[in-house]
Amino acid sequence: MDSIKGIYAVLGPHVPESWIKMELVNAKHDGILAPSGEREISGIASRMAKRHGEFIGHLVEKRQNGLRLFSSEWQRSQESARVFREVVDPDNRTPPVVVVPAINDTTMAIRFACPRWNQAREQGAQDIARETEAFDAIHGQRIQMQVSHRLALVAKRAISLSLEEISNIYTLCGYDMSLFDEAGHWCSLLDTHTLSLLELRSDIKYSRVYGPYGPSLNRRMACALFTQIGREIERALADPENAVSTFRFAHAETVMFISTLLELESALGNGRLAIAGNMTQEQAQARGFKTSRLAPFSANIGIEIYRDQDSQAVFSLLLNEAPVLLPGCKDALCPVDVLRSNLAGKIGCDFEKECAADSKA
Repeated sequence: MDSIKGIYAVLGPHVPESWIKMELVNAKHDGILAPSGEREISGIASRMAKRHGEFIGHLVEKRQNGLRLFSSEWQRSQESARVFREVVDPDNRTPPVVVVPAINDTTMAIRFACPRWNQAREQGAQDIARETEAFDAIHGQRIQMQVSHRLALVAKRAISLSLEEISNIYTLCGYDMSLFDEAGHWCSLLDTHTLSLLELRSDIKYSRVYGPYGPSLNRRMACALFTQIGREIERALADPENAVSTFRFAHAETVMFISTLLELESALGNGRLAIAGNMTQEQAQARGFKTSRLAPFSANIGIEIYRDQDSQAVFSLLLNEAPVLLPGCKDALCPVDVLRSNLAGKIGCDFEKECAADSKA
């Protein structure tokens, strides 16, 4: 919010008034689900209901707790769960959304329950700064020239911006596209190549803060969540007549922690090479960790369990409603044993022990 206020202060007098969205800097709106967010959640729920309407209807009609919804304590998560529930269960037959208090939440608002992760994040700041500095030395001047040229056409004067300020414009472009369906304001200052470079600059940070190129703890942050999911899957397979559908509403970083545990950066591209400031264009394009794909607005990830024509248990992993193949999968419907194999050694952790603060830090 402060970074957006800074851009508004610097550029507000020089860009059209319609570019300034005061709701982005109003503390009253912080953490609230935007109308566009409601539409996105409603769309996701509608597509889910259309795809699995018969199954969901069977769950709701057969027993009261066939459909379970959980939310983190944050208001936006609760509102997302409410919107989703109203679409998939318009007759209000399922139990209310269960809100998990942050102090006890090891599955959704994960980072808030893990003091050790916060220590590791602070310790990794130098690595992020070093790689960002390398990126800026290679690409900074070109980015500044391109944005300054387009900004001058709008402002009718030359204005110099730092790379941090330009990164904040990139953030505003994302808000414009996702919240306001507007590509002609802040996004108009960024050409396609600059957009890809700024995402790479952003990914240097997020791939280390939440992703696979930060502390090893990142690989285990979703362990408690997937331990729970694993138990739910096994219960459903053992007793399909009493299977339930569970939906959890959390945060973008929760999806990133999940993708890190599942090593999706390797499923989506080249995950072996850590994102670095001096990556070649080919390396950057081939990388599997891209925030725009892993954690866009209303990011979601799901596991669906089926029985195939031979009554064998299979699963489908969906990232933002699109199938992703884990190692060992040949098709979108993949044997559950492959999922078990991928999760071996990654679940069953002692979250409290993993996350205990390091007294030596």
